[in-house]
Amino acid sequence: MSYYHVPCPNCYRSLYFPEKEQIQIMCPQCRCLYLVENFSLTDLSKNILHKKNSSLTQEGNFVIKGRNNTKKIERVFSLFLHPKYIQFEIGDSIAILTLISKTVNNVNKKVSIVNLTRENNYRLFKPDHLSLFKGLKVFVFLFLSTWILTTLLSRFYPRLQLAQIGIIPVAIAIGIKVQKRDLNSHTNLDLTNARLMSFSQTIYQQIHELTTKRDTLLSELISEQTTIDRLTNLQQRMRDLDEQQYLHRIETIRRARELMQSRQAVGNNLLNDYNKTIEMLSIELETAQITEELPEGAQFKIYQRLEQLEQLEAQKEELKLTIDPLLFFSW
Repeated sequence: MSYYHVPCPNCYRSLYFPEKEQIQIMCPQCRCLYLVENFSLTDLSKNILHKKNSSLTQEGNFVIKGRNNTKKIERVFSLFLHPKYIQFEIGDSIAILTLISKTVNNVNKKVSIVNLTRENNYRLFKPDHLSLFKGLKVFVFLFLSTWILTTLLSRFYPRLQLAQIGIIPVAIAIGIKVQKRDLNSHTNLDLTNARLMSFSQTIYQQIHELTTKRDTLLSELISEQTTIDRLTNLQQRMRDLDEQQYLHRIETIRRARELMQSRQAVGNNLLNDYNKTIEMLSIELETAQITEELPEGAQFKIYQRLEQLEQLEAQKEELKLTIDPLLFFSW
């Protein structure tokens, strides 16, 4: 299973998630809760509404159509960008992040669209700004409506003019309260769920990093094996032609092969440990998701396992430093 990472639309912290059609994730830093939809792009249409600042910026409605394993998906969004910066191609893997709200009317809003294939992120809204705008709207509405009402009634009740002095602080206080309530609507998780989702983010990140290291190591092992095979072939050709003439080089290649094979053995052990650790992390994560609580001692086990991997990685790097001077300076 592939793992991706995208920036949090609110605080830009990296968020990790597996390749699933839909999954809920929480940012451990700002605690915003998102629904991630993942699909393959099948069509993209653009409708430019108007230009802004000549040809530099254009507002456009974009219709994204895609498909995952079970259904077709169509989403509409607006961006203030020049068309050349909107980089989508048919077949790209797309993720749409929707802010999950816990309000009574449960209004969820798309806040970010990410092209996972090209690693392009298009933020539509910042969640904190959405809450701020709601607070400002409430403040403006209360201030204007109350001011107009008291102005009209003060013709009959002159003392109401004094009440206008207190309108601004009251409207500000209510606006701030609305803003905070809206912020809590998409961050207000109970402690158990917050811990579980934070634990999930940690596991997703570790699996993503280990998978990247594993794939890099696998490429290195394949490349090293090709080098060993070429050195073996070169050594045999030297022997066939004149072993005495190439005696020093033959011995150098022999020592180099032994060291490279030692590193291959360490690399294979490390590759095996990467796979085992990834599987262990997956087991701990699924256990937590099924039981809805953190597995006992899981974090300590993970810490020990990662320490063992670091020791193997250091051993592999030491062997690499031993081999390179021998190959390039001992001919």
